[in-house]
Amino acid sequence: MPENIDPGQSAGERILVADDSLVIRKAIEKHLKADFEVVLADNGETAWDILTRDSAVKVLITDIEMPRLDGYGLICRVRAAAEDPVRSLPVIAITGAEDEETKMRAFACGATDFVIKPIDPIQLHARVHAHVRFADTSRRLAQTEAALEDESVADPLTGLCSRRYFRQRAEQELAHAVRHGRDFIIARLDVDCMKQIYARLGDDGVEEMLVWLAGILRRVSRNEDTVARIGGAEFAVLAVATGADRAEAACGRICSAVAAEPFVHQGEPIPVTVSIGYITMDEDRLRSLDEMLVLAERRLVHARSEGGNRVSMTVRGAGLTSAEELSLASPDPAVPEISVSAPELEALLPDAEPALAVPQAMEPSGALLATLDSVVLPPSVTEECSCVPEAGLTPSPLPGGIVDLLSVDRALAVLREEGPARIEPWADGLMLRVLPLLEHFGRRHGLGLEEVIADIRARLVANEPE
Repeated sequence: MPENIDPGQSAGERILVADDSLVIRKAIEKHLKADFEVVLADNGETAWDILTRDSAVKVLITDIEMPRLDGYGLICRVRAAAEDPVRSLPVIAITGAEDEETKMRAFACGATDFVIKPIDPIQLHARVHAHVRFADTSRRLAQTEAALEDESVADPLTGLCSRRYFRQRAEQELAHAVRHGRDFIIARLDVDCMKQIYARLGDDGVEEMLVWLAGILRRVSRNEDTVARIGGAEFAVLAVATGADRAEAACGRICSAVAAEPFVHQGEPIPVTVSIGYITMDEDRLRSLDEMLVLAERRLVHARSEGGNRVSMTVRGAGLTSAEELSLASPDPAVPEISVSAPELEALLPDAEPALAVPQAMEPSGALLATLDSVVLPPSVTEECSCVPEAGLTPSPLPGGIVDLLSVDRALAVLREEGPARIEPWADGLMLRVLPLLEHFGRRHGLGLEEVIADIRARLVANEPE
């Protein structure tokens, strides 16, 4: 449960803060509570639960490293949400000043902005206010557009079809395709880096850009296609009698045409690109227009997360549905790499799950790692593969013929079950592998552990007793 939300409280401008550090949560609340109602969550799952129930949240501020659901997973859920108020929510990620890798990964997941630790109250306040204003403006524009679409089949700004008319045409084409077996595609387009473009051009400049983009879409589309503006900078194309063999080429022409012709604003050329996600009737075999639009948007999000200016017919994680092969690489070049297929691995692990699937969260879970750690290799394998331990270590095999160095998960389990004497041969190597994490934690929280860590490393390298 969130720490300070009252279900009966009237909706206001709420800011949701997700961080497992109580100090950080309270500090952000103190900086923002004068202007906003601040709701706190100590993990990603709690934050997600709040977002699904509370439409008054205007901005999400999230840490990256959290239990249950980390910041990357939370951002990905937000961007893949079915409801637009959640899907378009501004997300500010909390990162370290020099943590470029975290920034790049968070941005790929869909982060809107970043706040650098240690948190500057003025910077935090300014960024939150800016995103709240932008979200309010976008929401008002969307409401105005929806009202206009109810009265017209054309978008009043671009002259393209309205969202309402696009849905009518798509429903008609879907019914026709089901009866007569005719293929078609629906493509969803979005302008890349729209928030940066808006900050640079303002309202009038963005409207000029959207009119310019509509002209390109009209020019590269066929007369029988339906091209519509369905949101602020979101467009959709219904291409009839077009199948999977021509869909990617058709979408690619749109991307190329937009990228090849920079938008000129007040005499200054401004590069604009679009990302596209599409579905085909025959390939995806969906029978609901809403399902088609949602899947096309998920593929659009994937295209953006891959850097934009591209076409996608896949979603993130689609290729990581099963663990087909486990490779055991020997550090000795003279010893060949051993590959164990999924069926062979299941034969070695009779008590394991029927299928060792790699989750779509991109990294295997601790339970799966622990399972793979306990693989008992048959004698024919152990005779050919002897893992070389780190310098100064002389590990002995655990019961059952396990010959590899212990993982941290497995070491903790052995420590609990059999006591410290059992893992002593692996203790130095384990500590050397954990030290980088300790260094990172110390730098992140300013604990001043550098000298202690250096002393530990020197003792381990020299193989001296603690």
